Amino acid sequence: MNSRKHLPTILTPDLIRDILDGSGHGLFTDATIVGKGGKAEIDICREMISELTPEQLEQAARTSYAYYVAATSSDESLHGVATDEARQNMAMRMARRHLVQMKGDQEEATRIMKAALTFRKDRQIDALRACYAVAHDGSKCASLSIREEELPDADQMESYRKLIKNDLDRQPMVVRGHDMSNRAILIKFPRISAETDVEAYVMAHLYIAERAMAATEILSRGKEEKIVALLDFETYSSSCKPPLSAMRLLIPLLQTNYPERVDHIVIVEPSFWMRAVFKLLSMFIDPHTMEKIVLINGETQRINKLKPLVAKEQAMPFMLPDGELTAKVDINHYLENVPFFSLYDAEV
Repeated sequence: MNSRKHLPTILTPDLIRDILDGSGHGLFTDATIVGKGGKAEIDICREMISELTPEQLEQAARTSYAYYVAATSSDESLHGVATDEARQNMAMRMARRHLVQMKGDQEEATRIMKAALTFRKDRQIDALRACYAVAHDGSKCASLSIREEELPDADQMESYRKLIKNDLDRQPMVVRGHDMSNRAILIKFPRISAETDVEAYVMAHLYIAERAMAATEILSRGKEEKIVALLDFETYSSSCKPPLSAMRLLIPLLQTNYPERVDHIVIVEPSFWMRAVFKLLSMFIDPHTMEKIVLINGETQRINKLKPLVAKEQAMPFMLPDGELTAKVDINHYLENVPFFSLYDAEV
């Protein structure tokens, strides 16, 4: 199974419709009873989105990359897939994630969901997604057909690009390969410079996280929402670590606004200093997330922990000794040529 042939580089109306018509793809079950009054999860989520304004409902639906693509498309056959029913379906998925985050507390989940929608609006996440949709020569990305009014203006696009590139040049991150359940793998490599622009640091992480979630949705046809994060830290020098203040800012930001989006976080070959930093930061990581973090050292642990999770065809050699994704990562290629929703090794 080769990732370059497994994930499409063009989004068709049929593919998007398949995702949006899935109505949760089994994520909701009437048997799951949570919250006060013994209500079913799906009924609570309907009530949650009923409290949103039309603008908030649209933004909640756009947390689905498939819906975002349909809603912003200039292709009428694709735009027509963004129906009222699809909008409700995708908004309810966001509601469910926050309901799980708040352990069934409907009132608190609704409050946190609305705060996350404000975060997405303030951070202009749709513009962030589209900042590489137009090449430097003015040509549009062949994989998308975004309406002009949905694109960020040239200055904003360039500003986002500079921020993202600023940090990814110091610490490369890409979405490469997928696990056995078709969850995209976000790979983070060692940082090579301690110099850190905090805004660039945050924006680069938001951008890559959004790409990983988009890849999972497209790859799994909407059946999965989570990603796998793999951190290759074998050669990470303590002299190159970003300031703790930047990490302390990023962690709660991701936890609060992207609940139920990570399946595993695997830190490969963490050094002593990295374990010490992890211990300091652990007080800012919620217990549910902590349960998903795995630290592994040595080839035996890598094989034991990662082989059940990732096929060799989808692994880099630092993950598995026989990993077949061996081509060197080129960040410029990834940003400029690989579609937002595609894995690094997509044929473009």
